[in-house]
Amino acid sequence: MLLDKNTLKFAIIKEGMDNQIELIREKAIYEAMLSSVGDGLIATDSLEKILFINKAAQRMLLLQSNDVIGTDFTTTVPAADENSNLIPSEKRPIKVVIKSGMVFTNHAANFYIRRDGTKFPAAITTSPIVFDSQIIGAIITFRDNTREKEIDAMKSDFLSVAAHQLRTPLGSIRWNLEMIIDNDYGPIEPKLMQTMHDIYTSNSRMITLVNDLLDVARIDELRVQDKPEEISLEEVIQSLLDEKKFDLEKKNIKVNYVSTNDTKFRIMIDPKTFRQSIDNIISNAIKYNINNGGISIFVEYLYPDIKLTFIDSGIGIPKDDLRKITNKFFRASNAVSSETEGSGLGLFVVKSYVEGWGGKIEILSKEGTGTTVIIYIPTQPKVHVLDKHLVFNK
Repeated sequence: MLLDKNTLKFAIIKEGMDNQIELIREKAIYEAMLSSVGDGLIATDSLEKILFINKAAQRMLLLQSNDVIGTDFTTTVPAADENSNLIPSEKRPIKVVIKSGMVFTNHAANFYIRRDGTKFPAAITTSPIVFDSQIIGAIITFRDNTREKEIDAMKSDFLSVAAHQLRTPLGSIRWNLEMIIDNDYGPIEPKLMQTMHDIYTSNSRMITLVNDLLDVARIDELRVQDKPEEISLEEVIQSLLDEKKFDLEKKNIKVNYVSTNDTKFRIMIDPKTFRQSIDNIISNAIKYNINNGGISIFVEYLYPDIKLTFIDSGIGIPKDDLRKITNKFFRASNAVSSETEGSGLGLFVVKSYVEGWGGKIEILSKEGTGTTVIIYIPTQPKVHVLDKHLVFNK
């Protein structure tokens, strides 16, 4: 059956209208889906102009969609650090995302500023919008982290109070144990002496744990401040190895380390926190090593950094645990199953201090084949006050 021209024209128009209605329908569905998302969501074009803002974002930022569509994202949604310093537009993640196509996630360090000038901590993810291999914009999703921060603060307060309350009685117990072991109260029989030594060892472990908790509490409460002195990094490493001679001999661990006494490795840095960082790394290399294993330590001058490398032949870290190994209280699954004691705080403290000096830490490992810990420390470390999100200020 042949269609006349008018019928054909009507059919074409009807098909176009049907397609347009379907597009409008799909758009309405997508907008409803985006609007109903609990997290804030903002879409921009490649020039960072806002194309869409969902209801959750409007509510959190005290904005109206009609007022912000077409406006510049970084101007409309200002961001600040914890000290209320505005983050310049050129340092906002959206710049990197649109330029590089990388996804940028910031879990804690930034605050978004509402229309009324108040701010809230935001966990933010910025992702590129890619069409036909071209970056045509960005999607910013975020949520208000106020409650999480309050819980984190309460946990830190509890740890601080508990650790302080435990420290005094544990110190008193150790003092009395030392007097008993030294026969200050008179001689005791050998069998009881062994028991006293076991109690003393357990007490020392408790004191170490309490000190670790206090260090973390100081980090969380922004109470870590450098008091730099000129020290030799090599001398610190050697003195720690000398202190741990008994532990090394107990597991018959051979150490490959040769000090060069090079003046390039003398830098101005806080001696207490540096020593603690290296102590944590070497202690782990011994604790998680195998009997008859080995530890190699290298110090290299790679201006503007000094590279410290610690290689052990221990149990290693499972692949799924490696990315979390510097998290607070995290212990690798094989470390837990081996029943080796530990708090899961050592590498968290190391990472905090090293990043505070402007350096970085790398951990390479494979389960069953040992672990390599590399830290890069600037030859001129920053003097810093440490904050809980590993963001540091001079």
